Amino acid sequence: MARAWMRRERIVPIQPELRAILEPHRQAEGRLFAGREHNPSRGFRAFLERCGVTPAGRSAHSLRHSFAGLMTATGVPTALV
Repeated sequence: MARAWMRRERIVPIQPELRAILEPHRQAEGRLFAGREHNPSRGFRAFLERCGVTPAGRSAHSLRHSFAGLMTATGVPTALV
């Protein structure tokens, strides 16, 4: 059984330009990677493959770290990140 924190939905705001690039890859339920009952790691790998990116060494978790790093680098307070 999945832990409670694993069932939470994570929404990350993105810029309109990136949204336009990602829109064709969005799944029927509106998500890029996976639905609640799917494995997000597997969904992320499939997403990368659909985009023509080699998934080796990449993960949805590393994407979260990149997002947080970019936010702090642009001056967003750590408490908001």
